[in-house]
Amino acid sequence: MKRIKRPDVIASSHGSIALLSLESERAKKWIAENADTEPWQFGAGGTTLSVDNRYALALLDAALEDGLDVGYRSESIS
Repeated sequence: MKRIKRPDVIASSHGSIALLSLESERAKKWIAENADTEPWQFGAGGTTLSVDNRYALALLDAALEDGLDVGYRSESIS
């Protein structure tokens, strides 16, 4: 049976904010080395980064260029 590979980062959009769920240690290390973040941007035990949608695509593009696997979760907040 073929195993489905889990993405390093799972992105979801919530209005003007994007949530980047850091699913692997590789993703956490990449964000620490490549993104200028503040502690208040992290939730869910430090594994979810909140960013303005205007910056999310640039971060995700750079992560893809560096070989990380990126997924997208389609959901809305009521």
